[in-house]
Amino acid sequence: MAIRQVLAICAVLATVLPVAAQEKSVTLFADPALQANGLWDYALPRFKLKTGIRVQLSGESADVRIIANAGEPLFEHISGGVVYGVTLEQDGPYATRFMDWLTSDIGQRTIAAFRVDDQPVFRAVAVGEMVEEAKLLGNAGIGEALALRKCGRCHVVGESNKYAGIGSTPSFAALRNLPDWRRRFSVFWTLAPHPSFTQVEGVTEPFNPASPPAIYPIFLTPDEAADIGSYVETLETKDLGGPIRTN
Repeated sequence: MAIRQVLAICAVLATVLPVAAQEKSVTLFADPALQANGLWDYALPRFKLKTGIRVQLSGESADVRIIANAGEPLFEHISGGVVYGVTLEQDGPYATRFMDWLTSDIGQRTIAAFRVDDQPVFRAVAVGEMVEEAKLLGNAGIGEALALRKCGRCHVVGESNKYAGIGSTPSFAALRNLPDWRRRFSVFWTLAPHPSFTQVEGVTEPFNPASPPAIYPIFLTPDEAADIGSYVETLETKDLGGPIRTN
């Protein structure tokens, strides 16, 4: 009887687990002009951070389409005036959630916060004017404590550990001076060298057992990552006497 029960459970898992994995993925076809300027490198990780849903750029066949002058108006290019619209091609819970996020206030703020050379690129069509730049939503007080504990071994986070960190690693104050600091802190776990030792629950892929982290790994929840970003929001920029070189 025990063997039969085990076999039955294995059979159920074999049919359920692949489906569950597929449900966390959504495909997006976007106008080529949008793929070239880095918008999705900025926006999609933020969506995944909050939902755990991975959005994959695809060809003509996709769950969601965003193209010029078609679908539900979503945003427009500030300089060219081209209006991009979104269409739900495949009705599913995760595709619908992605479309709802795009048209929500937080999604619109995320798109409006995207910048190239520190200049805004898009504005929300529904509002008709620039949406206020999105902030990294979280708890700054908790974020400071987390940053000291999780990031302080490499970075100078603030006055509390101003004599710590690694000399070749930029401080939080230095990073805060970069024009794209918001993007960096909103997806820091994707930027080298973080992927080799950082895991964000429900967002990043597990470490490869064949190549474990060379240093003690860092584990964060999506809320904790947002808390760290919110702490960085509170830091004042400083004149560091010259340009900052970083990857």
